[in-house]
Amino acid sequence: MNDELIFLNGQYYAHYKYWEDFINGFYHKKSEVADGAYVINVLKDNVIFLKGGKAMVDDWTYTCTINLSDNSINKRAWIGQMTCYYLYGVSDDITRKFWWKLTSGQQARANKTADKIYNYWKNKYYSKQLCLKLS
Repeated sequence: MNDELIFLNGQYYAHYKYWEDFINGFYHKKSEVADGAYVINVLKDNVIFLKGGKAMVDDWTYTCTINLSDNSINKRAWIGQMTCYYLYGVSDDITRKFWWKLTSGQQARANKTADKIYNYWKNKYYSKQLCLKLS
């Protein structure tokens, strides 16, 4: 993976042909409103969200490295949207719409779970990438 990545100002970049979200149709698919039930299911169940988010991180290493090394994005929102897409093919617009149907307590728990997924990625992949760049 390292040969395809470019590291610049603390962020990784790669050609979109390596992005697993692109390869799997994320930028071309629009979901039905009925798919919102999947969003609620994932984001309100911390076990499903954590397990699915970690699987997404492990399977989509380019996508995660490029996006989670970008300090200009909302990492919690990105992790939630990408996990819903990874697990059920639900597009980001539906995930954003159904986020607001969660209670504030459910949102707070989902944010904490997203932080755990981010830290999982950071400890497993980002730190390793930086060490490889420095050596």
